[in-house]
Amino acid sequence: MKLVDLEARRLLLESAGLSILDPAWSGQAPTPMAAWLPIISGSATPTARVRIQEEGRHLPEVEGKWRDIAESSALFGERGEFLISVAGKGAATAPWALVRRTPEMALAQRIASVGGEPEFVAMSVDGRVVCGVTPEEYDVWIVAELMDQPR
Repeated sequence: MKLVDLEARRLLLESAGLSILDPAWSGQAPTPMAAWLPIISGSATPTARVRIQEEGRHLPEVEGKWRDIAESSALFGERGEFLISVAGKGAATAPWALVRRTPEMALAQRIASVGGEPEFVAMSVDGRVVCGVTPEEYDVWIVAELMDQPR
């Protein structure tokens, strides 16, 4: 499998309102694939779901719910930093990107512009919390989980 284009991912994340602190973070945390598993597994249960609507009218609601769940789950570090993995070719083998949120953060809207629906997973830098967004048939699911093996 081709490795993800880190420069293209950096540009995508910047366009989504994130500050890139390290585009290929190699710190201590579960791998991106380990974080994806509880989000995309057949036994995943959504923390929230948003019905998909034409022309992306549902994306602001997805963004708002994702932010609220991420906040209440303590995903963001003291300065708004977190790890992110974006779905797409090569994502399974790509490293985390260490990012910081900004007031302009709009992940659902900007990441959805690439493939139609937003699909990403975010993890706290300490590896304890994961919160992902994934399309499932007629809805977009927001799933938050505590990881089994915090560092």
